[in-house]
Amino acid sequence: KVLKDRVAQISCGGDHSLALLKDGNVMSWGWAEKGQLGRGEETVSKISQATPEIIEYFRNNNIKVKSVVGGGYGHSLAVSEEGKLYGWGWAEFFQLRDIVGKRKIEVSPRQISTDQMKVKKATKGSFKHSVIMTNDGKVFAFGNNFYNQVKGPTQE
Repeated sequence: KVLKDRVAQISCGGDHSLALLKDGNVMSWGWAEKGQLGRGEETVSKISQATPEIIEYFRNNNIKVKSVVGGGYGHSLAVSEEGKLYGWGWAEFFQLRDIVGKRKIEVSPRQISTDQMKVKKATKGSFKHSVIMTNDGKVFAFGNNFYNQVKGPTQE
């Protein structure tokens, strides 16, 4: 009942879920240990969050989201209506590209640099990588490259 008639898109990670609402806000629920719920918490005592809750970052910053991606193991991505890319959660293998520096977990959404290019679509890798496509058709992958999964197509 919480989400009835309000949901535009659902995406699932390995152990968490995201719902994009018709008003551009995002809700999350599931396992929270790696920050993948984007609620600003990283706690062991509240690992499982069964109730969907709004990710306040987007609401508080007046950011309208057009698509969400629950990453394979413990990260999440969102693309705003303006084509900006946001990420949060586990980033030990750079699956959130460059936003965490030396930290391995980002508990709230942060904008991921796309070198001024607008993002059309984002998708998850199976475990530790992410892939995006820009409005001009360029494809970029980032994260774990153990099996060359981030060495995808190139644009010349």
